[in-house]
Amino acid sequence: MKTKKAIIFDMDGVILDSHDAWFFMFNKALEDLENKSIKKEEFDTCVWAKSFEKVCDDYFSVPMSNVVENYYKTYDEFEKRIKPMANADSTLSELKSCGLNLALASNTPKKLIKQALTHVDLIKYYDIVLGGDCVKNGKPAPDIIFEALNQLNLTKKEAIFVGDTIWDKMAAEAAEIDFVGFQIDANIRIDNLNQLLELI
Repeated sequence: MKTKKAIIFDMDGVILDSHDAWFFMFNKALEDLENKSIKKEEFDTCVWAKSFEKVCDDYFSVPMSNVVENYYKTYDEFEKRIKPMANADSTLSELKSCGLNLALASNTPKKLIKQALTHVDLIKYYDIVLGGDCVKNGKPAPDIIFEALNQLNLTKKEAIFVGDTIWDKMAAEAAEIDFVGFQIDANIRIDNLNQLLELI
C-alpha cells in the first residue's frame, strides 16, 4: 500500500453517516410517487448502496428523473440527518497532506453528493467527485472506479478503493483494484477511518 498515489472512497457508510437520512428520503419519494412505503429491513437488503437506476426500476413506475426531482425537494430534511463518520475530517486532511489524490465514487447522483459533502465541509479534500449518474452502470459494475482512475490519470495498481458493502467489494474485484473493507470483511479490513493512515 505504501506505493499508492490515490484513494477512491465510497461515500455513504464510509465518509457520511447517512443511512437513516437515505431511508427517510427513499420512503418519502415512495410515499409521494407510489403511495407506499417499505420497512428498514427491506431497505437495507434491497435498496441501500445499490445502483440508483436499478432501485428506481425496481420500486417506481415513474421515470427516474421524477424520483430525483422528489429527492431534491426533500433534500433540506435529508441534509439535517447526515453527519460525517468518526474521524473523517482528520483522516482526509492527513491523507491530503501526505500528497495522495482523493476521489469519491458513489452510486448517489453527483449533485446530491456535492451538496452533502459541502454541508459537512468535506468536499474540499476531494480532487474528483463522481456519482452513479456519471457512468453507464453503477456499482457493483466497475465503471465508476475506471472513470475515477481515468480522471486521475492513474492505473488500478496506483490506487485503492475503500467501501463498506458487498456492492463495493464486487466493483473492486471487477476493476481488479486493491480493496479496503470498511467494517466489512476483506483482505484488508479497517473499522475506523484513521486506520487508513497505517496503510500509507
